Amino acid sequence: MRAYAAALTWAYLFPADAAFHSDDDRLTPVFRSLLEQREPNGRDVQIVWGSSSGRLPRLEDRYGLVAVNCRGISARDLQEAGFTYVRRLAVVPSLAKPRWFVPLDSRAAASAGFRIHTPTNRVGHVKFNAVRAAARLGLPGWYRDTITIAQRAVPPIEQVIQSLFPESALRLTLSTGDLAWPDTARGLRVMAVNLAGEVLAFGKLASSRITQQWLENEAAALKTLTARFGERWSGPRLLSAGEVDGTFALFETPVEGALVGSELSPAHWRFLASLQDHNRKPVSETALVRTLAERVADLPPLASIFDSAMATLAGVSLPVTITHGDFAPCNVRWVDGSISAFDWENAVLDGLPMVDAVTYRLASIPRNRDTPAEVSVRLIDSVMRGHGEPNGLSRDVIRALAVLALLANIFRSIDLGRSFSDPEVTWVTQIARELAMATSL
Repeated sequence: MRAYAAALTWAYLFPADAAFHSDDDRLTPVFRSLLEQREPNGRDVQIVWGSSSGRLPRLEDRYGLVAVNCRGISARDLQEAGFTYVRRLAVVPSLAKPRWFVPLDSRAAASAGFRIHTPTNRVGHVKFNAVRAAARLGLPGWYRDTITIAQRAVPPIEQVIQSLFPESALRLTLSTGDLAWPDTARGLRVMAVNLAGEVLAFGKLASSRITQQWLENEAAALKTLTARFGERWSGPRLLSAGEVDGTFALFETPVEGALVGSELSPAHWRFLASLQDHNRKPVSETALVRTLAERVADLPPLASIFDSAMATLAGVSLPVTITHGDFAPCNVRWVDGSISAFDWENAVLDGLPMVDAVTYRLASIPRNRDTPAEVSVRLIDSVMRGHGEPNGLSRDVIRALAVLALLANIFRSIDLGRSFSDPEVTWVTQIARELAMATSL
């Protein structure tokens, strides 16, 4: 399974057996690390840096070319050299800190390409819209680094998407995911647009065993959700999931909609209620609780918090609930007056009510402003004020369910590469401990 540093995300557009090499001493250390991964007897791909067409190496025997910040190299030059697949990508903000690899084949495609990741904070959203507008208008200065990719055939990843949209001229945007996470935990994204800027599909690529597990889980969740809701389902629909040239890839339909706020509105509560089943089962028998019980066993501080919550929930039966697992404003949109959610990698098909509501509110509470004790009170108060009295549950039961939600949040952070001593994990643990103590009074 391939795993590349963020600046090398573009390498997923080449076959898995590509053998990259270069004689250019201007390559950065990150690019040089790619040369060390060279596949024996692989397809020969040359990397050049800052060259003009007149200085290109002989290409007759090369399978592919990667030209970084090379001026004067046109698509015609490369097509005349026998490369049938040529793409030029802008690297934004820069190669030193890449986030987007955006196609430059049309202004509309470039502008649409940024939709692969939409910031939810106000300042980030303003900058995001400004860059999109600059790309759409063809203004200079919105990018400074480019990568031109040329090869003898359409890459496997694009072949799969093209088979889903055979009548469309596709262009792909790549996103590195959150640069704060390790390379093997980052969510690598692909988005397919046409030259008119219409978004056709979103894709995700596994970079490690755990990211593959997340994508397999999302595929199963989307199948269950679409089967359950049918035409009423406004979330993403699974287009394809499986191994593509050694990399597990998932493709789904886009969710078009407006950004949501940080509060749990009546529409949020209706959406969460729709994920509940008419059947009920003991809390202790749900898959969510079984998983948490296994994971806290190795962490005594969390085990005591878990045991306290489960003591409160002993004998309690609740509706069987599909939980999103990362229900937060960044993963939610307004669609035709209703709430819709995407990014179901952490979904649990046998979960518990209130877990997603707690996760949503936690994501909206500023860090380091209030003490964990104050946050715990605010968290539960905001959930208790939820539309329609959440399942008629007592305050203690909701506190205990909130503890389980926070423990799931902690393990999600650990899976993403954070340690148990990480400040964010410590902060959430303290809130969980405060809630557990409150339920035992």
